[in-house]
Amino acid sequence: MVDSILSERFLLESGLRAVKLQRDRARMLEAWRGRRTLVALKAAVCRLPVSRATWFRVAGRVTDVAAWRGLFQTYRPSLVVTATAGFLPVEMPLIYAAKRFGTPQMGIDLGWDNLSSKYHTVLPVDYLAVWNETMREEAVRYHGFPADRVEVTGALPFDTYFDGVQIPSRVELLTSLGADPARPLVTLATAPAQVYPTTERVVESLCRAIRGGELRVDAQLLVRVHPRDNVELYTRFHDGRQVFVEKPFRQLDRSRGLSDLDAFTPGTHGRARLAATLAHSDVVVNFASTTTVEAALFDTPVVNIGFDDSTDLPLPLSIGRYYHYEHYRPVVETGAARIAESVDDLVQAVRGYLANPDADAAGRRELVNRCCTHTDGLAGVRAARWVLNTLSNTAGTWS
Repeated sequence: MVDSILSERFLLESGLRAVKLQRDRARMLEAWRGRRTLVALKAAVCRLPVSRATWFRVAGRVTDVAAWRGLFQTYRPSLVVTATAGFLPVEMPLIYAAKRFGTPQMGIDLGWDNLSSKYHTVLPVDYLAVWNETMREEAVRYHGFPADRVEVTGALPFDTYFDGVQIPSRVELLTSLGADPARPLVTLATAPAQVYPTTERVVESLCRAIRGGELRVDAQLLVRVHPRDNVELYTRFHDGRQVFVEKPFRQLDRSRGLSDLDAFTPGTHGRARLAATLAHSDVVVNFASTTTVEAALFDTPVVNIGFDDSTDLPLPLSIGRYYHYEHYRPVVETGAARIAESVDDLVQAVRGYLANPDADAAGRRELVNRCCTHTDGLAGVRAARWVLNTLSNTAGTWS
């Protein structure tokens, strides 16, 4: 309940449209008896003259940290470093335990949407590493971080695209798929059903366009299945000549606090394969995800899906909601991707990029500069220095 109050208070204080859309979507999808009463009660509580900082302290007191107590008492850490600053629920007890023991905390690998486009708010850790200046401003403006405790390091997840992973050649990649390296490749990155329930129909439309010659070239389609999506939805499209389907992720044993859908890893081979797929595709089609930025790193044209099966869906339930999210504004503003608002738009945009792959290249470059800051593969090094510098300034916490 306290976490829910914190999320609602974050919405009230920030006024972020993405946060409101996510809240409204959850209410539409999870209607149950008594919800109106609970919503009214939560709204009343959120308007009490109680600061978010106070609610965070309440959350810290009611969170069970017993699993961490012995570790803190035994090892007395000088700093606790987490990936997402509590955006992942499994991190929350650790961060609250650190606060109880007076140990500084740092988040170093937030996603680009975690600070401005999520109803679930990050925790007020002491230090933060972010991708870019926009995220730094969001941390200060919306979450109250002191500016000198937020470090711009670049995008850690993208380091492997610049250094450390050997990317297979186009011939190697397409041959491994059974595809023809000499023919254009269109890659569609799927979305899980809870994000976009009609991905299957979009795949069907692209297959029809390719097989019917609507793209005006002898193109091939790779359906790259999201780790949280069901590959069985798409296997019927695979024909070994024009359409290929793969889900290159390895399932893991589920850890406590982690859903089955999140228990996966691409591994080093998978990261290299993703890089090769983005680099060697002639066009990437996706659903307003980080893949848009990743494809732009390789100057690969991107078409975003912006339409639903039904034209009368309210915005919180429509895929179009993503194009109103604050974190996705750089994509829209730079014109780095074409947003297709119908199947006809989709086919036309893909056809246009196949004919002119340099179209919107300036927008893709600007998007990379705005989102990633650095493209030298050293974001991890900068984050490590931030950790070490912070450690040197917090030494003796337990004394």
